[in-house]
Amino acid sequence: MKKCPLCGKEYEDGSMCPSCNVLLIDMSSGKAVGEDDRSRKESAKKVKIEKIKTEWSGPTHGNIQIPPVVLLGALAIAVIVVICAAVFWFMNRSQTSDTDIIYGENQYNVYPEEEDGFADSPDSVGQTGSESVSLNESDFADNAPVETGNQKYRFELPAYWQNLCTAEMNGDALYYYQNRSSASEEGGYLFSIQKMASDYYSSDYLWLAEEDGMVYALVRPAEPAYDASDPYAKLEYERLMEDIDYVNNSFRLVQTQGESEYIFEQSSSEYLSRSDLEGLTEQELSYARNEIYARHGRRFQDAGLQNYFDSKEWYSGTIAPEDFSESMLNEYEKANAELILEYEKDRGYR
Repeated sequence: MKKCPLCGKEYEDGSMCPSCNVLLIDMSSGKAVGEDDRSRKESAKKVKIEKIKTEWSGPTHGNIQIPPVVLLGALAIAVIVVICAAVFWFMNRSQTSDTDIIYGENQYNVYPEEEDGFADSPDSVGQTGSESVSLNESDFADNAPVETGNQKYRFELPAYWQNLCTAEMNGDALYYYQNRSSASEEGGYLFSIQKMASDYYSSDYLWLAEEDGMVYALVRPAEPAYDASDPYAKLEYERLMEDIDYVNNSFRLVQTQGESEYIFEQSSSEYLSRSDLEGLTEQELSYARNEIYARHGRRFQDAGLQNYFDSKEWYSGTIAPEDFSESMLNEYEKANAELILEYEKDRGYR
């Protein structure tokens, strides 16, 4: 117990006397009684609080302290976003169809719209990915040679040209156009047969025949003239251009009045070659072979042949077929008759 120096009453603790309310002073330190104890207690309390704040305040950004709870929340949100993105990517990838196959250089399972009954599909896509249609072979089924031309010349083309192409005369020139491309900017020009002076003939042309110093030439376009916007037109055009050999192999000039009435007037005096026979029709080959016999007066059981030779001024049929002998022919005639017969067989005419 302590005594108040003023009133002499005892007190246990405190800085003031409980009886006279006088501030008690420690004479040795000059401070109020108990002040050092309170200061020490308050300082210890502040240190403890600062320690707790340091341990739980987390990192700082400038002068701003970021609470740990905020950091944990942000980290949790980032993890959730990453997980959702991974799940979305996996689900989207799993929905890819097995038909998403690379055809040529095309990496997409996309095909042009259906046109004229030809729909593009994986089976019809070309090796380069650009030729996505194929020819309708039924359009080319009727390929029997058909003779055509004008009053000056004749030649053959496959029968399907009559449906796929159009012929137009322009002066002495005959032009052929692909119907499918005729209305396009390119025009569909396939070839033309033109009559020109030999001086104007170019090596770019195909020589067909010559008459009185004039050349009949087959002229092709400098560049393909199919409709560039129509893939099928391109394939059809290229197929038609392959038939140019038909024209070259069958082209012949039409004989006019006053010319020889023979197919081969020289067949009795010189040897023929296969090139002489190219371009003749089946009927003309038959006339050429039989006129060798007709020169010697042989008659024919075939009514068509007989009527044909009866119309010739040089013919005089006096020998019955059964009475005719091969010995009546000279060496040129025998060789030429045999050559023509072999050629007919090769062409499938006999």
